Amino acid sequence: MCLNIYIPIIIYIVEFKHRKMAALNIEKMKKMLLNPKYTMSMIAREMGYDSVQVLSSDFKKMTGMTPFKYVREEEFKAENPIVKSK
Repeated sequence: MCLNIYIPIIIYIVEFKHRKMAALNIEKMKKMLLNPKYTMSMIAREMGYDSVQVLSSDFKKMTGMTPFKYVREEEFKAENPIVKSK
């Protein structure tokens, strides 16, 4: 049947869009994390998460670090501009 040919293509397109949206969401989260007016609870709500724990877990899966560690590293870079990032 012809439909069997299109299923992998459809799955690929859906997964690609999902990864793209996740990347955009991570960038938005990063900006919010660096803005002191936002709390973790506010960020979780804004991004559609039920809890801060789930947001933290997803952030770590996608970036390799917790939101707290990300903020610490960015603050360190801002205070020490000569230090090169990895």
